[in-house]
Amino acid sequence: SDFLSSRRDKSKEKKNRKDKKKRIREGHPREEEFLVEYLTRAVPQKSVIEATNVLLNVLVSHGKLGGAVEIQSMVLKLFEGLESLPGDVLSEDKRSLTRSLFVPIRVV
Repeated sequence: SDFLSSRRDKSKEKKNRKDKKKRIREGHPREEEFLVEYLTRAVPQKSVIEATNVLLNVLVSHGKLGGAVEIQSMVLKLFEGLESLPGDVLSEDKRSLTRSLFVPIRVV
């Protein structure tokens, strides 16, 4: 019985992985739905933004300003891309919250 349930669980996991990898072709009836879902997942979670802030501060405190500036530049480019997303993908509230959580380093 354990063997069978283990096989069933593995089959479910494999199916879930396949579902996640689905490629939607242009013109697919659910193309917009999948695109919105994909773009929504591209928005960083609060915890990721907070961890990025910590990482930048640690890099600066250890004299790795170049690395911190490079990471910050990438994060700011991501936020620029998020700004161009339509409101049904990223609400204005979520957009401003995401942006406000990021604390850029100051290079003097």
